[in-house]
Amino acid sequence: MRSVLQNELPSVWKAVSYPSKKTLLSYVEDLASRIAMLEQWIESEKAPSVFWLSGFFFTHSLLTGVRQNFARKSKVPIDKVTFAFDVLKPEAVRELEAKGDFKPEDGCYIRGLFLEGAGWNEKHACLQEQAAKVLHVEMPIIHFIAQNIDQPATNTYNSQSEISE
Repeated sequence: MRSVLQNELPSVWKAVSYPSKKTLLSYVEDLASRIAMLEQWIESEKAPSVFWLSGFFFTHSLLTGVRQNFARKSKVPIDKVTFAFDVLKPEAVRELEAKGDFKPEDGCYIRGLFLEGAGWNEKHACLQEQAAKVLHVEMPIIHFIAQNIDQPATNTYNSQSEISE
């Protein structure tokens, strides 16, 4: 009862819950959002158009599933599948939303990632200086593009790119 009065997650809950450093109120709000996401997914009987990545307990399983689907479709070994990334501009999101149920041909759309110590310039789709007194900035929707490591996409950030000096 003491932890509830101090707005802390009770230790009994921590033992059976996903890891969280949130206060009790924030934790309950987050848990309600996670439950709503899963209920909507179950009721619609199809995967959402945009996945709330930070709403998953084990995000790696979602990304592995996306890689597996691409590997099967493309008939390549899963260890030859990687991701390229494309941060969507607001107008691109509006166009996709106008279509209704939108899903990428390869990969998935992700939301729920945040920047710390930087800002996001929507006009130029790049990082910018952090705004004063703003600690966290939510990233726009990001397209995780599944691709064959031997045939990288162009005009995207590739997770296998080499750093050149």
